[in-house]
Parts: sequence; C-alpha cells; structure tokens
Amino acid sequence: MKVSSLKNSLIIILEKKDNINELKLELSDKKYHKKNLIIDINKISTNFLLSFFKTLVKSQKNKNKSLVFLTNNSNSMNTDFNCIPTLGEAIDFIDLEEIERDLNLI
Repeated sequence: MKVSSLKNSLIIILEKKDNINELKLELSDKKYHKKNLIIDINKISTNFLLSFFKTLVKSQKNKNKSLVFLTNNSNSMNTDFNCIPTLGEAIDFIDLEEIERDLNLI
C-alpha cells in the first residue's frame, strides 16, 4: 500500500498483497480524519472489500468528506460508489463536492 497526500486529499494505492486490516489500520490514523480519500483499486479484487467500502463511504459522508475510487473497471464496483478513471478527474470531483458542501448543496 502506498499512501500520499495531495491538496486536501489522501491517496491510497492498494496492491494485491495488501489486506483489509492494513487498510483499516492506516485509515485509523488521526491525521487522516479530516481528509478526503482517493483509493486506487485498479490492482486488486474488490469483492472482499465491498462491505468495508460501504462503511467507509458512510464514515466519510458523516465527516463531510469525499471518497473516490480510482478504477478503470467501474462495472466491478457497486453503483453507490464514486468510481473515477483518472486521478485528475478524482481531484476535480472532490473539488466540486467541496464547493457543494460550502454552498450547503449536499
């Protein structure tokens, strides 16, 4: 798992060798509680993570923060998730959601 920050977001790139406990541990770090999340899932199978991702979506929404999944195969994910193909589009999506929150639209 690779973790980096960009603007007001945390970018997590998941690898096949990563497991859900490592991801949970990483996200439990208090320095990330006020960050939007971009999770790159291109290199993993998401089937075993779907219920955790649903919980994570709710958690981010409760914190008024965004969660975006980077994937070239949005068919593999639930339609309740924000699946975006590129990092640039993910950043734009988060910026738009931030503006909507500032205007109390979401």
